[in-house]
Amino acid sequence: MRRAKHVTELVCWQLAHELKVGVYLVGQRQHIRGDRKFHGQIVDAASSATSNISEGFGRQTNAEFARFLDISRASLTALQHRLMDGVDRGYLTEQESARLIILAKRSCSAVAALQRSLRGRGRLESGRATP
Repeated sequence: MRRAKHVTELVCWQLAHELKVGVYLVGQRQHIRGDRKFHGQIVDAASSATSNISEGFGRQTNAEFARFLDISRASLTALQHRLMDGVDRGYLTEQESARLIILAKRSCSAVAALQRSLRGRGRLESGRATP
């Protein structure tokens, strides 16, 4: 497997970024912006996912990278819950929420796959992995 030279080459980051942009778009709606707490929660969770993937990518060891990926997965999972809550509040349609939740799940799966790879290599190599 070739080593990624930049975090944007990672599929998990690409999916999380696409999700973040989608959340930003729905977050522009007046009724969502008007609920500052909800708006802040969805935007923070979406941006946290890409931020933690990026921060982990910059770390020196596989274990450190995997730990930041844990945080990213938690943010993606929390975002899924908040998107369902958005439907309950009437802020999002079922279809809008489902589309974003699918992206969140795909990103979670890609993060988990990268974690397995990092943790598997962590026992065999020292230093940075080749994501």
